Amino acid sequence: MSANAAGPRKSWLKPVLAISVAANLFFLGVMGGNALTSSKAETQRPTGDGYSFHPRVLAEILPETRRDDIKAFHKQARRGLRGQWQEINALRMEIDAALRTDPFDIDAYNAARKAVVNAHAGMRLMSEQKIGTFIATLPLDERIMLADETLRRLNERRDYWRKRREAREAAGQ
Repeated sequence: MSANAAGPRKSWLKPVLAISVAANLFFLGVMGGNALTSSKAETQRPTGDGYSFHPRVLAEILPETRRDDIKAFHKQARRGLRGQWQEINALRMEIDAALRTDPFDIDAYNAARKAVVNAHAGMRLMSEQKIGTFIATLPLDERIMLADETLRRLNERRDYWRKRREAREAAGQ
């Protein structure tokens, strides 16, 4: 009886093992083919933030000696944002209320969305003004270094997306 029980087990074990090995080899082939056919530069998005003066970007670009100044500036610049985020969250509740009305009031919805967008724009403007105040404290050579690097990053992103668009257009034709 035990000889009969062992027979069926062996009959399905070998095909399952063969299928598993075949699937693993297939996936290894696909991964290896992708790695060998396309270079990392072609497939990886640019790592820079484009034309940004965010404090994190400033810390990447400016000399190490400026890191403490940038951290102090960033900590000070974030003060007072809690109230603005609370205002934006209250405006989001207006969007939620507009979504729940029956019949749907498109004018109330659009007004609430516009208020949220304007609140975000106000925060962004305030942030950019604070960053401008910090940049004004930098010496000319550091401002030039900052301008050169941000333009390089912007051009890198633009070239990447231009190549992607051209490849898409070539593939679609």
